[in-house]
Amino acid sequence: MGKFEKALGFLLKHEGGYTGEPEPTQFGVGLSSLRDAARESGGDGAFGDFDGDGDIDVDDVKRMTRAEAADYYRRLWWDRHRYEEIENDDAAAKIFDLSVNMGPRAAHRLAQRAINQLFGAVLAEDGILGEKTLARINSTPAFLVLGELRAQAWRYYQRVLAKNPEFEKYRSGWRNRAYQ
Repeated sequence: MGKFEKALGFLLKHEGGYTGEPEPTQFGVGLSSLRDAARESGGDGAFGDFDGDGDIDVDDVKRMTRAEAADYYRRLWWDRHRYEEIENDDAAAKIFDLSVNMGPRAAHRLAQRAINQLFGAVLAEDGILGEKTLARINSTPAFLVLGELRAQAWRYYQRVLAKNPEFEKYRSGWRNRAYQ
């Protein structure tokens, strides 16, 4: 199994199947994200119009297959953010998973913060997964990166919860996601 497939499997444990709240989502891909992806791919409706009716709507989200979700995640997340360059499969999967959940800049900042927590202020916490960040992640034992990244993720979710009490229903799931 390749690194991307392993990471996708890890992600889909958290993202699951179809849900209609707060927006229609399948495999963690929401309707608005699917429409954005279609626009980025040229807007001709070829990507995302899974039912072939000429528009991208809730029916396309419902019909999305795992293979189509894999294509979405590979093109718009994995390749774009260079996760393949993270040498340790588990670290790559964790950063990818957090990126999908909280956004790439936030997840990359957490990875940088984790490295800084381990070694002092050696990286700018700019949310860019560049050469210096990749080199530091790859030169640090994965168990250290993962341990600190998990702690940073939980702190991030706790800050979100403190500012948004209406998200309390996500506490248990976010704690599980942070520490897996």
